[in-house]
Amino acid sequence: MSFTSSVIFPLVKGVFTRKRDTSDQYTMQMFDSFHREGENAEDRFVHDSRAIYAGERELDIYLPPKGTPQRGAIIYSSGGGFIVDFRSFFSTRRFACKMAADGFLVVVPQYRMGLRSFSKQSPLRFGSALKRAILLATEDTYLVTRYLLDHARELGIEPDRIILMGSSSGSFMALQCDLERCKGSDLFRRILPEDFSYAAIISLCGAVFSSGRPNYGKGKPAPTLFIHGTRDDLVPYRRSTVFGYGLYGPDILARIFRKKRFPYRFLRFVDEGHSVGARYLNVYDNIQRFIDEALLKTEMPGVDEYIREPFRKPIFLDYANPIVLYRSVLSQLKLKPVSEELL
Repeated sequence: MSFTSSVIFPLVKGVFTRKRDTSDQYTMQMFDSFHREGENAEDRFVHDSRAIYAGERELDIYLPPKGTPQRGAIIYSSGGGFIVDFRSFFSTRRFACKMAADGFLVVVPQYRMGLRSFSKQSPLRFGSALKRAILLATEDTYLVTRYLLDHARELGIEPDRIILMGSSSGSFMALQCDLERCKGSDLFRRILPEDFSYAAIISLCGAVFSSGRPNYGKGKPAPTLFIHGTRDDLVPYRRSTVFGYGLYGPDILARIFRKKRFPYRFLRFVDEGHSVGARYLNVYDNIQRFIDEALLKTEMPGVDEYIREPFRKPIFLDYANPIVLYRSVLSQLKLKPVSEELL
């Protein structure tokens, strides 16, 4: 893409949003109400146990019902923009319980929120701050994977049936983990066996960070399910880069997958925004079918499906300015800083 399409257009889009940008009016109560439904929601879905990985970080574990054959293990990373932990939100716990009821061991990790210090930095440093946050969370995901491999016998896990899944910022890790694995990066090789690979990757509104067009090297990505709105202002559908440095969304990744004949499925929600990342249950059957295909290791040519929902009304997530949104959240919350050092 040209400088105009990769730099100027995103800046213009940030100034002239499709609807009135209310990012500065964001409140945690607004988002909490978006994620919760019904009375006493916090009591309806709970994890079965909690473990500790990497010395201090928590790992919520949801087990399949007794007597249910285990189909695989899912590391599900919730969203939150690398500043808020949505692990305990109703929508996260409901989805984890539903996947567990269908035969999966589901782990929902606490991971480092690397953008919590962004309010003290210049907006011009957002790119480098985001890159650091993604790398910290990617390392944490590898450490969770290492935990599952080390405890595979007691948890009943088959090492070749571990799936990465995430929503919004959580899906950044899923996609970035597999990219780093394929490249054989130091980050991957330092934590996981060289011959390890994930069974599948599922991304709801995610992207990867790269200093140029993503290069998967000599590796082959795991079968990947992309789910994204074509007018997502928070996480780019195509890309948001400056001279190639920045975020590459699923539209660019799917082109790479198609050219290299890597296995993938892509659900493209036409003219919809970032709220697509919270529709776990709307696409639940699609996710189940994709996982079945991936675990059976059947031939999976690239398939793109365009979904149109003309009567769905957008919410604040669909037209928020990311930098304004981050500063609004950080100004309201007193969040504990995290270690920004890679192990």
